[in-house]
Amino acid sequence: MKSDFQTIIKDHNDILYKISKSFAFANYKDLYQEIAIQLWKSLKHFKGECQVKTWVYRVAFNTAVTYKSKSNSYTLKNLPLDFDMPNISEGKSQYNKVDNSSIEKKKKVNLLYKCINMLKPINRSIIILQLEGHDYEEISQITGLNVNSIGVKLNRIRKSLFRLLKENGYERI
Repeated sequence: MKSDFQTIIKDHNDILYKISKSFAFANYKDLYQEIAIQLWKSLKHFKGECQVKTWVYRVAFNTAVTYKSKSNSYTLKNLPLDFDMPNISEGKSQYNKVDNSSIEKKKKVNLLYKCINMLKPINRSIIILQLEGHDYEEISQITGLNVNSIGVKLNRIRKSLFRLLKENGYERI
């Protein structure tokens, strides 16, 4: 079970990082750990009725929505002792290079995360899934929303996100 868990964390590190950063920008590392703990706890209940990726998204989004940094009810003692937490500071991002263009890209990405963080939780989930390249059907399966409402919600979310980006100085970066 431990090797399955480590594989899941490794294979889904980028999305866990994105969800964490979008839901708890300032405390994203804490949220990442919360999600990892919840994945570990719920792994024994995963029956394979959906894809592993869908299950990971559901656990991650549910944990992110209920996350409260001040009432941290989970501790790292819930993880296996020899589990190595992956480096989550940037996921597998290409922004680790230090040059002016990557610094500018990193600023833009951080602003995007901050603005996504300002959206309602369900809207954060939907836009992250869409940015990850999921189609309406997949977004519907993961969020539990009607597939017909996904397109309408995405249009509204994009408008809100563009407004937030503009209000927070996107064109100045």
